[in-house]
Amino acid sequence: AGVGTLTQEIRSGWLISQGLAVPEPAEFNRALMALLERGQGLVGVRVSGFGRRGLSLGSLDDLDRAFSGLLPNAVGYRFSGASGAWLLALFDAWLDRVGADRTKIEGCLGLDPFAEALGSDGSRRSVESRIEEAAVCGIHNLTHLPHFRAGQVNTLRHHEAGANSVVELGISLAAGLSLVREFCERGMSIEQAASQVSF
Repeated sequence: AGVGTLTQEIRSGWLISQGLAVPEPAEFNRALMALLERGQGLVGVRVSGFGRRGLSLGSLDDLDRAFSGLLPNAVGYRFSGASGAWLLALFDAWLDRVGADRTKIEGCLGLDPFAEALGSDGSRRSVESRIEEAAVCGIHNLTHLPHFRAGQVNTLRHHEAGANSVVELGISLAAGLSLVREFCERGMSIEQAASQVSF
């Protein structure tokens, strides 16, 4: 079955994702297409930056090569790694280039202001500036990508440090609630803010 024929089956159930940390766009594309043929429904993109291994994106052409042959509305997208407003702008430009229906784009930009502030991304940005960036991206998404979330809560760093499932759940709920509150303070309604957070 081709990627396009899987659309209805994928959309009706769970979206499965495996984050790809392949640096070169054409190589990333080959790995992605193989995963999609096996039933993956969510494009997992680890973006390189700040010492993290992942897809190297320096231009719109890089993203075009990485997603070559992809039916833009047939899958969801989950970004991680060196994400931010710059990546949302690049993704937006790619969606325009391929003529995607923005009302059907699902996924997450992967901005996790609290976890990123733990310092493992190599950046020295404050939590406040990270929250502000996530909020700006979320406000953009409300109008231009209504099913694409800006914020993310991820407890992988805590898990790797030895947190048990109870601690991870507590951290997830606290971080998610804090992010929703921060988004509301920046002008979103509670419903809008909640729609911009992914767990």
